[in-house]
Amino acid sequence: MYNDAIIDHNNHPFNDGELANPDIESILENASCGDTLKIQLAIKNETIVAGKFTSTGCAISRTAADIILDEIVGKSKKEAKALLKNYRAMILGEKYSKEQVGNLVALQDIAKMPARTKCALLPYQIIDNF
Repeated sequence: MYNDAIIDHNNHPFNDGELANPDIESILENASCGDTLKIQLAIKNETIVAGKFTSTGCAISRTAADIILDEIVGKSKKEAKALLKNYRAMILGEKYSKEQVGNLVALQDIAKMPARTKCALLPYQIIDNF
């Protein structure tokens, strides 16, 4: 059901953990399935310089958080918002730019699994509110 990238990011997330001094931290729960996700970011001069997450949840929300953090660290907040906008469109089965989503393209098949879109959009919802 899941591709190798989803399985790998779920089993060996690079960005799992806590930042010592995050500038931004938020927790969100997906009430429909019980996923809980906390994302922390460090920001300097409008650039995301570090990010970590902790979660109790499914492979989709964990993978999405891990890859999103991979993609946005090093980007300006504006660039991160553009990436997230395209990611959301991809997950909802709307028109999006593959170049703009980078490695998040590993989650493109979630658009065919309506029951999983909330899981995939959980990290988007947190970061989009920063």
